[in-house]
Amino acid sequence: ISKENEEVWLSQTEREIITDDDIDDEVVQTLHLETLNIAKIDSIWKYTSLTKLRLSNNFIEKIEGLDTLVNLKTLDLSLNMIEVIEGLDTLIKLEDLNLHSNKISFIKNLDNQQHLKLISVGFNCLADFEATMVYLRQFQHLQSISIGGNPFSEEDLEIRVVAYLPQIRYFDYKRIKEETRQAGLIKYEDKLEKIERREYIYQLIQDLLSDIDATIQTHRDAFVYFLKDEHFFNSILVRDRDGRILLHIPEVSKLSESYKRQLVPLCHQLIQEGLEHHKEQQHEFNGYYNLFNEGVEEHQLAADQIKNDFQEDRLPQMTEEIQEITDMSRRLEKLSSFKEEVQEMKNTLFIMEVELENKLKNYAKAFEEKMSSLFRELEDENYQRVMEINEGMVKDAAENSHVVHLENLNRQEEEMETQILNWRSTLIKSIEDKIYSQYMEHNLQTLNFDQHVHDQLYSSIDSV
Repeated sequence: ISKENEEVWLSQTEREIITDDDIDDEVVQTLHLETLNIAKIDSIWKYTSLTKLRLSNNFIEKIEGLDTLVNLKTLDLSLNMIEVIEGLDTLIKLEDLNLHSNKISFIKNLDNQQHLKLISVGFNCLADFEATMVYLRQFQHLQSISIGGNPFSEEDLEIRVVAYLPQIRYFDYKRIKEETRQAGLIKYEDKLEKIERREYIYQLIQDLLSDIDATIQTHRDAFVYFLKDEHFFNSILVRDRDGRILLHIPEVSKLSESYKRQLVPLCHQLIQEGLEHHKEQQHEFNGYYNLFNEGVEEHQLAADQIKNDFQEDRLPQMTEEIQEITDMSRRLEKLSSFKEEVQEMKNTLFIMEVELENKLKNYAKAFEEKMSSLFRELEDENYQRVMEINEGMVKDAAENSHVVHLENLNRQEEEMETQILNWRSTLIKSIEDKIYSQYMEHNLQTLNFDQHVHDQLYSSIDSV
């Protein structure tokens, strides 16, 4: 085994003599750990470049420790003691999953593995054939399945599987014949029609829920969710004990209903205004990031041009001039003058980097001021509009109740202001972090290039 190995096989005799230093974590793409009496998946998280992992014929009871293997495409956990499919959420690139000969009762927790092409779950404890097939229908890219040897009936198993999963091409690793496919579609036509109808209705419901979630999230992002429908009106009365007592008086109850009829439409109007402000805020945000990306790209192009010109033109000239000098003392003098020239180039790149950082900070400052202005306007408008109705009507009901209402209004305002300030602080912090990381990345590139140039110059001396 060497650090250059992309595929590593570890046998029972080797496991004691091979250490972590023998394997380069970032190079290994395939790891074979079969038949090693492994009881727990551990210490594999660092092999982030893995695309194939084989852990068959061990004593593994739980799928764990694989979260960081986001590039994994093939996972073999056959011949183990696994009871539940879990711990695979981050493996979204997975194409080949082998769970043959385990103790699995249900196929679940694979919703993120939409690229699955092959799944092997034969010789497990799957008892509900239809539930298993209905779940597997979501994998549109599935081409091969092995499912024999489970408690459900084996009668016409291939025909039944093909009927439920018409896109598959291989059953138990054998190519499916066309007559088998047609027989399955005909025999189970009525049942499949019912399943497809259920799937269609389920998808409609999911789409509707997604739209609702998206709307709610937009309202939260615009800080107007608490104004929805009668929520704001009811929140005003939550801590108003005197007001709830007064509601038993018919005249006050009518007045309260009148207040609600006027407040709810106002809240709807405020929601629309808040969404418009949110849209404007998103426009400002996108504009800032466009400026940010344009500034970084412009700097990168200019810096790359300087380095490329030096690499392609000046560096070969320097190397040639050094090699033409035979006297070592003169050669070192020449090298010293070239090092000064390299330092000047490096200084130019660092100055450009500082200028870019200052430009990005100015963009960030202008963006922060614009955001502050937008939210001050929104906050003032919302508070004034609600106060107009509250002072005009609730105050007439009872002074104590009015005070409580004002306190609740102030509390809502403070909560909204806190949310806005937290959002703004988080956003500005992320912008500052991005500017800093960009600055450090460019500096590292400059230092690496400087080291490369020096290596080239010194190697030209050694080669003479």
